[in-house]
Amino acid sequence: MTIEWVLGLLATVITSVVTCVLIPNLVTWLKTKTQSERLHTVFAELGDTVSTGVSFIEQTFVKQMKKDGKWDAKSQRQAFSLALDYVLCNLTTTSKTLLENNIMDLIEFIGSRIEAEVCNRGELYEG
Repeated sequence: MTIEWVLGLLATVITSVVTCVLIPNLVTWLKTKTQSERLHTVFAELGDTVSTGVSFIEQTFVKQMKKDGKWDAKSQRQAFSLALDYVLCNLTTTSKTLLENNIMDLIEFIGSRIEAEVCNRGELYEG
């Protein structure tokens, strides 16, 4: 065995390890990292859209219902529905697609985010 033969064997082994193990794992890691960053951005967009939607419905619908003395269970359901429609109309198509691909029930998920936003606002107003 010569040193050239050993170095050639070592180079072959290293190339095989890099090709078969490191590169596929690096590609998988990059895809996961990119997907995670996209989802983080989408969740931030969703939070902003929910917050804006709840504010909009509060200003344009809820205040008037309360002023007219018509704020009841029916108008609360209507306000929720309006907020849900607002969010669904104002999310980007890309965001909706990513959410649909990663969340079992998008409508239920957005609904829970709206309810949380309303609850947080109620605590802020009461406190």
